[in-house]
Amino acid sequence: MVVLVDSRISSEAVHTEMQMFRSVLRDDLFSRIDIFNGLPTLEKFDHEFDAPQQLQTTEFHTYLLNLIQQETAPSRPYGSAPGGGKDAVLEFLILSWLRSDGGLSTADVQRHVGVSYPTAAAVIKDLESSGYIERGFNRSVELKRFPWTEWRSWSARTITSRKTVLYQSTVRHLPTAESWVLIRLKKLGRDDIAVGGTLGAAKHFPMLDVVGTPRVDLVVLGEPRDMTEVDVARLDPTLERCTGNEAQASLAVHFVGRRKTSRFLSDGDILYADPLTCIVDMYELGLESQANEMLRHLVDARSKSATTGMPT
Repeated sequence: MVVLVDSRISSEAVHTEMQMFRSVLRDDLFSRIDIFNGLPTLEKFDHEFDAPQQLQTTEFHTYLLNLIQQETAPSRPYGSAPGGGKDAVLEFLILSWLRSDGGLSTADVQRHVGVSYPTAAAVIKDLESSGYIERGFNRSVELKRFPWTEWRSWSARTITSRKTVLYQSTVRHLPTAESWVLIRLKKLGRDDIAVGGTLGAAKHFPMLDVVGTPRVDLVVLGEPRDMTEVDVARLDPTLERCTGNEAQASLAVHFVGRRKTSRFLSDGDILYADPLTCIVDMYELGLESQANEMLRHLVDARSKSATTGMPT
């Protein structure tokens, strides 16, 4: 199914192209292809789109409308990073497994993450072929175990693909990071900014063994223009943008796009990023042993709960 949105191509031109297309395809394949010049009405959609019955519904039509709105918006959900949607699906499946959410249908995964149905289905198919997916009686899917190989690739891609802006203070003797960032972050009143890094990791893994706070990491559900220099100045007016060694920065702001997968943990008026994001932050800081210890703890706790039947 192809939907042309805001297209300058006339209906007559589309018809001509389709006839040329038909000349190189078998009839049974051609009959399975539909092109709509603009989103069709639900009635037209039902009558003209030769698709499985479960797609000829109001829900799918609404999903298609939302998808068109996302794709034509000035800022797309996952920016322009190749494979961003697939990585978001993998992230969601891992987080769902760690939280013991249980099985979900492919359509549920697609809806929660905000990607296309084929993208969600492709990731699930790849994981299933690798033996990581368990299907329920109603074809629901969830991870059997933690996908270590995929995790390593995902974390490496995440570090290189996400947009990070670094800041360094012009004042040497700052108050402790916990005191200034947590207090001033409350005043921003933003529900799209969460604390990551070692401060966030400690919320998920209180036994985290890190002396001091190397830097403050914030995660923003958006693009760099969604947290301006004015916002940063409200956190600390002594901060200036810098480049170079990430570990030397006082503040790192990570922009992950307008994604749905990051379910922030609320603790009072402060939001904390999910554990996977915090672990990636620690990898970036060079705290690999602490990050791996935290990840192993989370995986072991989840595996133990599956054995005993007790929730994590």
